Amino acid sequence: MQKDDYDQPRPRVCHIHVAQPTIRKNLKDQRAGRDGYAPAIVAKRGGENVYGHTVVIYDKQGNVVATVVQPKNKKLSCGARIWISTHAVVEVREEKADHILVTELLR
Repeated sequence: MQKDDYDQPRPRVCHIHVAQPTIRKNLKDQRAGRDGYAPAIVAKRGGENVYGHTVVIYDKQGNVVATVVQPKNKKLSCGARIWISTHAVVEVREEKADHILVTELLR
């Protein structure tokens, strides 16, 4: 780390989540014959909440590392309506009673 790195303010964390009430409302609207495509992905940083149908996540070099998507008329075979897509290596951690099971999904 360089001296200048310490002078920079630490970036605030961004939480990305799915607004489940919006998903339920979309399904209800679709059943009633309405559009039912309100954005259900929320990106929160500080006091700001931004809703969208797609969130793109970049690394420090500006490369796309993951995308959170809410397509209009598509869902995964498992029934998921919103998902994260990435080509990056993914590590899945499962907490057990006395240890953590780590599974790495390679590209």
